[in-house]
Amino acid sequence: MDDDLSYLSSLKYGYDFVVSTTEASINSDLLAYLAHGTKPIEYICFLVDPQTGNPTEQISLDDLLQLTGGVNPFNIPAGTPYDDPQVKTLAKNRFVCGVKIQIGLPAGVPPTSLPPVVRLGNAANNVAFNLFCSEFTVIQLTPGNDWGGTGQWDVWSQDPSAPWYVETRTDLVMADLDKELDTPYFNSHPDVKAQLKRQLMNLSSSAFSLQQLLFDLDNALLETLPTFEGVPKGSNAESALQKSFVSIYSTSAKTYGWPLVSVTAVSQSPDPSQLQMTSFERQVSQLKDGSGNVIQNPTKLQQSCTTLDYLCAAEHHPLPGTASFNWNWILPQDIDTKSGVISINRTAIGNYIMKQILPLVKPSCIKVECSTIAKWTGWAQYDATITPEQTPQNANIKDSGADVIGISYESHGKGEDWGGATYAGMSMDSTYDCDVTFQYNKIVITQHLLISIWACWDSTSDSCNIFDQTLTSTYSIEADQYGGLQTTMTDSKIRDDSQSPDLNSFVNFFTGVNDVINDLKGKISGFASLQLKNISFSELQNFVFPGAKVFTFKGVKFSQYQDLVCDITYADPSAGSPSRSYETSLAEVSSQAKGWGTAMSTDSILALTYSCDMMQNYVHGELVSPTGKFEALQTDDGHTLLFAIDTSGVFHVIEEMSGITKTGWRVRDLSTAIIKAQYPGNSDAVVRTFDVGQSALDGSIGLLMAVSSGGTDNLFISLYNYSSDTSWTAKPNWTPVPFDAVTERPKTITITGAFFAEVTGKQQYIVVDVDRFTDSVVKDIARYHIDPSRSTGSYWVKHDVPIDIGDGSYQSCVGRVSNDNVDGIYTSGKAGGVAQFVYVPIINAFGSGPAMPIRFSLPGGALPSAIATARNPDKSPSNLFATTDLYAIGNETLYRFPANAQQGAAPIPLVTNSIFSGSDLLLAARQSGVTTIWGKNGSDQVYYLSCPIDQLSLPGSWSEPVPILSGIERISAYVNMKDGGNTVFATGGGKFVKLSQATNTASKLWRTEELKISPQSPKQKSISLNSYTTTIQVSDSANDLPAKGVTLAISTTSRTPVYINGLYYVLGKTRVNVATDATGTVAVVEATEDINATILTVSLGQGMTYTFINPMEQSFQKLTDLGSEDQLRKASFPAETTAGGVLGPTSLKPLVNPSTSESDVQSVAAQLTKLKTIYSDVATAPAKFDMSVIPSTLFLASPIASGIFDEVAIAAGDLFNWLRSGVEHTFDIIYDALSDAWNFVATIAGKVYRAILDTVDAIVGAVEWVFHGIKTAIEDIIHFIEFLFEWDDIRRTKDVIHNVVKLFLQDQIDGIPRAKAAFDGQITAVEQTLNEWAGITDWSSLGDTAAKPATNSTSNPAKGQTSGSQLLSGHLRDNAGDLSIVDNEPTFDVVQNLVDDVLAAISNEGEVLCAIYDQLQELAGKFSSMSVESAIKALAGILVDGILSSVKVVADALLDVLQPLMASAAGLLDTKIHIPVISDILNAIGVPDISFLDLFTWIAAVAYTVVYKIAKNEPPFPDDSNINAIISATSWNDLLVLFQRQSSSTFTSTMDYETTGKLAELSPKLENEIFFAFHAVAGFVVFTSNFFNMFEAEASTGDNPFSIPSAVAGIIAAACQGGVGVLIPKDAIENTAVGIFADFTTTAVIASKIVFSGPAQKRFAASESNFAKLAVNDGRATGAIVNSILVIPALFVSGWHFYELSRKPTSTDRTAAILGEVSNLTSYITRISYALAVNDEEMESRQVAIGVMVLSSLVTAGLETAEAFVVM
Repeated sequence: MDDDLSYLSSLKYGYDFVVSTTEASINSDLLAYLAHGTKPIEYICFLVDPQTGNPTEQISLDDLLQLTGGVNPFNIPAGTPYDDPQVKTLAKNRFVCGVKIQIGLPAGVPPTSLPPVVRLGNAANNVAFNLFCSEFTVIQLTPGNDWGGTGQWDVWSQDPSAPWYVETRTDLVMADLDKELDTPYFNSHPDVKAQLKRQLMNLSSSAFSLQQLLFDLDNALLETLPTFEGVPKGSNAESALQKSFVSIYSTSAKTYGWPLVSVTAVSQSPDPSQLQMTSFERQVSQLKDGSGNVIQNPTKLQQSCTTLDYLCAAEHHPLPGTASFNWNWILPQDIDTKSGVISINRTAIGNYIMKQILPLVKPSCIKVECSTIAKWTGWAQYDATITPEQTPQNANIKDSGADVIGISYESHGKGEDWGGATYAGMSMDSTYDCDVTFQYNKIVITQHLLISIWACWDSTSDSCNIFDQTLTSTYSIEADQYGGLQTTMTDSKIRDDSQSPDLNSFVNFFTGVNDVINDLKGKISGFASLQLKNISFSELQNFVFPGAKVFTFKGVKFSQYQDLVCDITYADPSAGSPSRSYETSLAEVSSQAKGWGTAMSTDSILALTYSCDMMQNYVHGELVSPTGKFEALQTDDGHTLLFAIDTSGVFHVIEEMSGITKTGWRVRDLSTAIIKAQYPGNSDAVVRTFDVGQSALDGSIGLLMAVSSGGTDNLFISLYNYSSDTSWTAKPNWTPVPFDAVTERPKTITITGAFFAEVTGKQQYIVVDVDRFTDSVVKDIARYHIDPSRSTGSYWVKHDVPIDIGDGSYQSCVGRVSNDNVDGIYTSGKAGGVAQFVYVPIINAFGSGPAMPIRFSLPGGALPSAIATARNPDKSPSNLFATTDLYAIGNETLYRFPANAQQGAAPIPLVTNSIFSGSDLLLAARQSGVTTIWGKNGSDQVYYLSCPIDQLSLPGSWSEPVPILSGIERISAYVNMKDGGNTVFATGGGKFVKLSQATNTASKLWRTEELKISPQSPKQKSISLNSYTTTIQVSDSANDLPAKGVTLAISTTSRTPVYINGLYYVLGKTRVNVATDATGTVAVVEATEDINATILTVSLGQGMTYTFINPMEQSFQKLTDLGSEDQLRKASFPAETTAGGVLGPTSLKPLVNPSTSESDVQSVAAQLTKLKTIYSDVATAPAKFDMSVIPSTLFLASPIASGIFDEVAIAAGDLFNWLRSGVEHTFDIIYDALSDAWNFVATIAGKVYRAILDTVDAIVGAVEWVFHGIKTAIEDIIHFIEFLFEWDDIRRTKDVIHNVVKLFLQDQIDGIPRAKAAFDGQITAVEQTLNEWAGITDWSSLGDTAAKPATNSTSNPAKGQTSGSQLLSGHLRDNAGDLSIVDNEPTFDVVQNLVDDVLAAISNEGEVLCAIYDQLQELAGKFSSMSVESAIKALAGILVDGILSSVKVVADALLDVLQPLMASAAGLLDTKIHIPVISDILNAIGVPDISFLDLFTWIAAVAYTVVYKIAKNEPPFPDDSNINAIISATSWNDLLVLFQRQSSSTFTSTMDYETTGKLAELSPKLENEIFFAFHAVAGFVVFTSNFFNMFEAEASTGDNPFSIPSAVAGIIAAACQGGVGVLIPKDAIENTAVGIFADFTTTAVIASKIVFSGPAQKRFAASESNFAKLAVNDGRATGAIVNSILVIPALFVSGWHFYELSRKPTSTDRTAAILGEVSNLTSYITRISYALAVNDEEMESRQVAIGVMVLSSLVTAGLETAEAFVVM
């Protein structure tokens, strides 16, 4: 019973068309109309009759003011005394009452809480009408009386929470109009009567408008007197209104026809429809049941479906009388999707279409004529004439059936002749039929053209249909937003039934009839086929529905009775297309110099140094490469959340994380878990599309995804996710939302788009577009709203777009117009190729019915190729908060619809530029006082432009639109909420990049970043990148040692992604606090594709003393030092590099091509010199033009200037980025006196662009383009300035260290079988030595070193280290946790009874050893503050007689278990490993898988070689015979021979020293170099491994990734120190017994370190022990205790050696030996502290021990370094 039954051609009706709108839409849209805009204030004044005391005369306020001399009663406040002069004046002039009314909505009352404006009831002559007022005031003057009563002045106004309104009933029947106007007044004023009648009988384009309806309601004959609802009953206000207003109004209205309240008449303009309405009538249609009976006692919903019908006649056809329709125009389920229906009688639309078709079919209407000539000779001639363009003989509209139009034409021709006995005859027939069928949303036109022929020669004849074709063309129909009917041909089929003559060839030979017919067929059919064509509906496209200016249109179809029916929705009545002109003016530009403040700290003892290198660096990760749709949002702190679907249909988020991960980006799977839960076992369930949204009110994030399964889409939503805490990404809370729209049960749905919107009050709505459920080939969208907060009813509620929009060809974006509290959707698209462009609120805030749309259009009816909205931020004026400016691209122009001028205003053209051509994507945002727009054009370029928000309507204030990316397929963008930086994510050409701009800086440079996530495998190859690597070193100036754990506050002027100590950070204006690592280092790696970098501002903690680090300084200096032609031509760099360095012989490549002309090279030299000068001028000065936006007209002298002043201003970053695209250009660097600034001036395509060079980064950026002028690529510039490793020199250093260490360790291992006897045999002798030095109280003879703490004798091991030298050590720190063993670890066949013997020995001697252990623990806690002398004395007190006996028990048991294990243990050092980055670098230079020993020797070699070469400009180990001899030695004895040394040990080296000509003697200089190298390397290894030791000690068990590396580093350091001590001794121990002890402790410590860090560690776990401090069931703890026990004999050795040294004269060798022993002491403290830490389960006290351990390790490293420097 809906509009599908529309049957206006029935004899019962006969209207040409009907416009029907619902009571729901009339009410909600009238309320919306009243809410928007300001209506005039009405003043009604009444004078009293002095005789009766009753108000009898109504006058205007103007008349009253004239009577009273200007006294305005409405300005007199309530309670004014009666004797007030103004009140007396009013009383004197008989004023008694006044009413002030302003039509509108009362403030403070939700529109939905108001009663309906109109209640249609059951007839148009009895319509209830409620008139609401935004202001309603009643004033009354009550005079005194004779009984002593004083006069009174009263003022009453409506309560905002309980508004007043006027209620009456009116007659809207047009037939009653003459009766209504039949009053004495109108009859005596016929001109006034005629004017009002024209206004009421509106036949124009506004006939069906809400304004007209309000005017009609206001002016219609009142069936009842008005009453004032809401006015308190019995109040004086009610009494005044009834006594004055009602009684006088009723008399006046009847006499003069005065309206209730004056409503301005609606302007009338011609309706563009081809159906010109000439008369109409109104009637009311109530909802009917399935039997066609009116529903009695309807529900509120059913009542809202009551329609006000306009019954219309066109073309002056007589208007039939009113008749009740047998169907419903609107059903309850459609009440919110459309305002009503327009239905056009099949006859009316058929006649229109027929008129359009008739001229188009004439070519197929063919007149035929024929003639023949016969000769007696038997010859005959046949001829035919065909004439098209005939007028059809029949054209009519059929009364019923789907075939509505029938057109036909026929023609007949005949000719015959006799020539003697010869007869020639011929006839032709032509028929053409065209039938037009209306089928739902299709028009089917079937054309049939038949031409038949008969030919006869004598008695032989033949006939055939030489042309018989049927063409069936199908057109879909749609309506555009302005009511234009649009058609699209969706199918065209032709059937050819043409025939050929069939006489056989024998007969034809004699008669030739076939030839005759074929000839005629060819002649006729060739012509006729050109005539049977598809009907062009270009004329039909011009059909416009009546009411086009009032409604929007959609869903065109034909009813079952072929009426043309279309859904209509009231459009915003204020939204027209008026013209508006805008005057462009230049905005004043002001800049404020900004700089860093500094404050000096006077009490700091920390020193900060740094080094910066342009170098190749690495990140262990893999690149992100979204292949489909992606959307970027941001968290509260400005980090990115990038949502995307991968190729397997998984919806995920790539989250940017600062200071948490190595790569900075983490992938979270958002969909798999919920899909598995919802579709168990269903492998075809995948995410097909998604959308994300971020609330403008609270920043919360909403997600939705369409999961495709079983051929249909299933919706899931996740709302109110925090943007401040993204932990929800690990497991989002998804809610399935099955499609449950009322009355719609499609088998499948296809989601085509989705949006998030909200209303004031933080309620979110989801808007979802799906393909309409039709069989139409042309798919339009249907729109649904989902209210996730709903508790009853359906989730999916249809809120369709009020126009037809084809899917796949439309754009939508969320926004909000001014004066609305809800978001809406802007939608642009096409219907039948015609532009559609509307805005529709997401909900109707004024009640039932569809929300009122606003229609937009661009000049010339251009289709917006792209649209976007920019939301006004919190600081906007209250009436604009959360509203949006609308931007649209039309052809090559960017237009703006301001948020407060979208209803009825023309768009403001902002910028016209060819870059906008073909734009298919537009994005916009407002942040930090700037509106920014991004777009992608038809050339796949991404561009942007921006403007300050207070100058948006001034085109000259916008920046020049420039391309920022090319070859791009998809983008997502935002303005970073923390610093306003433009941020664009883009994919194209197989790459995915993040492009960000330092928008808040003067130069506005762009940076490109490739997103990296953690690799799937630890062995995945690392990503190399060009970088500025800055290494910041913090040291304690009191002891010249690295300062661990010091907080550095690092900031930058704009957001900058960097890697700090292996973690990804985003730096910005807000300080990022980073603690120095265990080596006192903070390494900052900034990837760059050019020579620019970000200046770092660093302070210690929250201090106010800033250090400014400019990583570009060195690079810029090197380039601009090339200030002459000669220098430029000499500049070169290695032609081939490997792993950021040089490997093997390589040629040099000149920086400048030798063929470059002299003048060009000289020009470059001059430009570089110029830039160097400019750089020095601006380095410490603020930018002169530090503006949020560089307006394109900045350099425009005047609006009409020409010549040099027509240059376009552009930010340096924008210009340089544009040039990088390869655009042809020329440039110059000039000084502009007017702006007192240097300019980079580029000419591109004949247009001049100027960028200010007033910042360091802009000037550095300009260098690239100076070189570009002579074809020197940026890659060559980078190679010229970057730091390069000399891999051959480094390899040689590594080989020296590696071989010495390896041979020394092997020698130590080989000596273990003899160590036990040697150790045991010397215990007594060693104990006796204690008596010789234990009593010494004055150690001053040791010099300064003994008089102060060990920390005061150190030399900073980081001193001289650079970013390059620490490349491998830094990556060891960053990637140690991912170290993996690629070989099988060596097996340790441990004999359990030997292990048990060790544990038993520790337990048995536990009481004695634990006592010593406790004392050593106490000493360790105090050691850092003790002088060395005090420490020696303390040790003497600890080392009591007999203690070595207890040590012997443990040592013997230990040596017994170590001896069978050492062959396997030695293999541990050679076990092949893989460590990310380091392995990749070494693989690149030809080094296969490395071992633990390789790892640390390569790290040490890089550090030592780089620093040495910087200092001395030569490698530390030259490529000569001596160095090669060291490298090629195969045993420790080979080295002893080479170094002319004999081992002091009695149990390690077994070969005696011989001198007879084995090798040339090493020079003292080379020996010193080697001594320096190995102690420096030992110090560096200890220094570098400090963080290993810390992490290892912090681990809860020994089974951790740092255990073996920590042990190996300690072994290598010990081997470097011990080995060089043997090869190049410096005042070595002279006492044989003590020397043996020294060798023993070295051997035992090295061996036990290997065993206790490897797989055998767990076997040493003690279940119980008498050693009280030993943690049970922990092999690592046992190993640490053993190591601490081995400290005891080592202390005997150190004490004695100090004694020997104290008796020697001062010398360099003695100083080195003293520092070496102090270093031993600090290493003992490290071992004791480590044992304390790993045996302590309490984390707090454990951390104290670790702190002591780390400090003592640093001191050890510093002492080793100091020892190295002694000999240099």
